[in-house]
Amino acid sequence: YGAVLAAEAAGRAAGAAVETATADLELARNRRDAGVVTEADVLRIQVFLAGAREQQIRSAGDGTIARARLNQLLGAPLDSAFTLDDTPAPEALAETALPALEATAVAERADLKLSMLNEQLAGAAVDAARAAFLPAVYAQGGWEANGGAFGSRASSWMAGAVARVNLFRGFADQARLAEARHAASLSTIEREKAETATRLDVRMAVARLEAARAAEAVSRAAIAQARESHRIVRDRYEGGLADVAALLGAAEALQRAEAGSAAARVDVAVAAATLSRALGKR
Repeated sequence: YGAVLAAEAAGRAAGAAVETATADLELARNRRDAGVVTEADVLRIQVFLAGAREQQIRSAGDGTIARARLNQLLGAPLDSAFTLDDTPAPEALAETALPALEATAVAERADLKLSMLNEQLAGAAVDAARAAFLPAVYAQGGWEANGGAFGSRASSWMAGAVARVNLFRGFADQARLAEARHAASLSTIEREKAETATRLDVRMAVARLEAARAAEAVSRAAIAQARESHRIVRDRYEGGLADVAALLGAAEALQRAEAGSAAARVDVAVAAATLSRALGKR
């Protein structure tokens, strides 16, 4: 899913670069026709435009491959088309204290629930093994009626009780109890290990989401600055105050900023999904 979003974001950034380079190429041609600049300016911008188009084609191919792989994972036909949403889930972006998030993950994670059930099962096995050392009392009773006719039948009854005391069984019960206790200890260790891993997953996911958010905020500012810088340099180039190298440098900086901004948005969406998974949400 993230690969599809990243490929589509890169394609949009490359498309924007193609549009920008096309406009710059038209400006350079006009200035060449006016005799202000030479053919070299036009050729350099054409090279930049070709590179942007190549990146656009590569991004489209990467997107096609990523969508096919996503369809394979979903069990859908490889040619199926889905509209993917790169907006993070609201609950994943909510400002929540880390202890509360960890508590939610401990309560919701299926793997941790399984570890807890295994621990409880091992504890029940210890109780069963310990019960073999306790005295056992059994009671039984019976009643019967005998006779050739229903009104002349003779009845009888019987009642009894049995007490069993475990004195010695060749240390078999002690061995079973030791085995059960050992299994219970391992189950407790596995549960604690799973709980620690769950808390670590949450902390890592929160840290990555916060970093992705910060990077996305920086990328928004960077793309705004790059667009303004490119506009200023284009105006200076049109007025003969800047050369084509400065124009191409500003265009490349704008392309990098747009690609970085798109990738940052994808990172936020993927980090939010990772946090939702760490919390045990479906």
